Amino acid sequence: MKENKHKKSGIKSVLLWAASALFLLGMLIFSLYRDIGNWLIVSDPLPDCADVIFVFTGDFERIDYATILLERYPEGQLVCAKRDAERLKRRLGEEATNSNIRIAEKCQSTIEEVYYLKKFLEREALEDGTVLLVSSPYHMRRISFMVKRVIRGEMDRRVRFKYVPIEGGSVRNKREKYSEWWKESKITERVGSELLKIVYYFLVVANPVFK
Repeated sequence: MKENKHKKSGIKSVLLWAASALFLLGMLIFSLYRDIGNWLIVSDPLPDCADVIFVFTGDFERIDYATILLERYPEGQLVCAKRDAERLKRRLGEEATNSNIRIAEKCQSTIEEVYYLKKFLEREALEDGTVLLVSSPYHMRRISFMVKRVIRGEMDRRVRFKYVPIEGGSVRNKREKYSEWWKESKITERVGSELLKIVYYFLVVANPVFK
């Protein structure tokens, strides 16, 4: 009789422990789920000076924001795609931008842009410099993973990278929307797409098996 009571008590303890563990796991998953939009955004405060403003190709709001940054850092070099440079010149004028703009090689993906950035910095031999990395908020986490993997060693010690997500513009580029990313269909699509790209990057692009 006593043995049965002990068995029942043991089963209840195991069930209680399991229920508690499942509850805590559920809370953790829910918390991660809610915060995944904010996690995608990597953002640094704007520095006092910048040597290079590197704009990742995408929607034109990125180059529009880079225009503001170039006005703030007139001594900096702005590196962007050819189509973005043409838009920039239309906004600021030919003379205002000729000495500042560097046209990036045509790249087909973010990882190609990061490799180009590395080559550009090696060619410029930038010492103790600051590089602003400009893109959309949802894009910044993937960029940070790639930069930390591709650009390391001596160059990483010589150069300070600052992650600068664009501000304002369309819904997809409003940072505050990512706190409740599931409420806006456009934001939900961006978050889902970006998470898949991050998974693909680690499973395929960064995987030595596929080299």
